[in-house]
Amino acid sequence: MVKHDSHFRNLKKALKLRRFCPEPDIIESWAAVHLIFSHDQKALKDGLKLAMIRRTQKKEDPWSGHYAFPGGRVDEGEDLLKAAFRETHEEVGLKLGQDTYLGEFLHMQLKLKGKNLPFAISAHASYIPNIMPFTPCPDEVDEAFWFSLNNIHNEAHLYERKFKLSGGEYELPCISFSGHTIWGISYMILQEIFSQWEGLPYSDNSSFSKSILPKYPYGRVQK
Repeated sequence: MVKHDSHFRNLKKALKLRRFCPEPDIIESWAAVHLIFSHDQKALKDGLKLAMIRRTQKKEDPWSGHYAFPGGRVDEGEDLLKAAFRETHEEVGLKLGQDTYLGEFLHMQLKLKGKNLPFAISAHASYIPNIMPFTPCPDEVDEAFWFSLNNIHNEAHLYERKFKLSGGEYELPCISFSGHTIWGISYMILQEIFSQWEGLPYSDNSSFSKSILPKYPYGRVQK
């Protein structure tokens, strides 16, 4: 067991489910996403890493080509947690045990043009002590990679740019590095887990804080 594992035992105790569902009664379907953290034991100085994917380009997929976490729609009658683990295995080939699981930390109901949709996301987190290789599913994933969270501590990688979304133009914060851009729902999910992580030690003796990622102005259109 590496020294970083104690931090994740603390994180497991700290994670809390945030029920950000303004209209739960209208929700008809769910998606489950899985944030998987790890360290490269041969390069601990590189810090904590997070599994991320770039979704395959599909016309019918509103998040086509976006950077995201392993995850997908929950099958009818399926448990949210089971869906997160199933999708992780199907999309990137990682079959994780329950002993890696940290907890569910967010329910997010999506919006379109300011109105709540009948679709929500359940976000889960796990930690594995060693980097594992991916086997991406080509139908779902164009690219899978381990994203170093050191990128978030580099101000040059944090900025605002304009995105077209829901018929309007939004000027939104994003994380951009090595040709990758993380924004939108994935950005907000990172924001939430880092806010819950506040005060816990990180491998470079700093801490994750609400102030690291600029606030995402959910639903605010820039004219």
